[in-house]
Amino acid sequence: PPHPHGGPSLYQARPRHDEPKNPKLTPAERLDANMESVLKLTRLTNHLANERTFLAWIRTTVSLFGLAISTIALANHEVREWRWMAVSSGLLVSLLSTAAYVHGCERYFKVKKVLEMPNPPPAFNRRSLVTFSGVAGMVWVAICFSYVVLWATWGSPDD
Repeated sequence: PPHPHGGPSLYQARPRHDEPKNPKLTPAERLDANMESVLKLTRLTNHLANERTFLAWIRTTVSLFGLAISTIALANHEVREWRWMAVSSGLLVSLLSTAAYVHGCERYFKVKKVLEMPNPPPAFNRRSLVTFSGVAGMVWVAICFSYVVLWATWGSPDD
């Protein structure tokens, strides 16, 4: 049924802006044009996903650096014999923060390069996150140990 105000009905096909302007295209040619549009959209969404992942690495870096600062500040509250633990934990976390930043940048640019290829390879030498996760786990153990020592020695006289 026609629209009461003279426009197209909700049930009628509306002209699309991304359709080819030539109405004499065959169905196969229209399919090819539509496939090209889908591929462009897919490539765009992949680029946006890569940027979101990069921003997540930046967010992780900032969080780790804030943790490093607070862990080093913890050294002022520990007994003298254990201050080295808080300082070294803070320095380890700051190194981990730097490694996260470098890894995130490297990963972003490698994926971006692959996304711009017409035929991307199935594997493109990204670094594994296993090493990063292992180092992060060891740093967490050191920090937890530092906090446990602080809690166990709370109230001890500082020489």
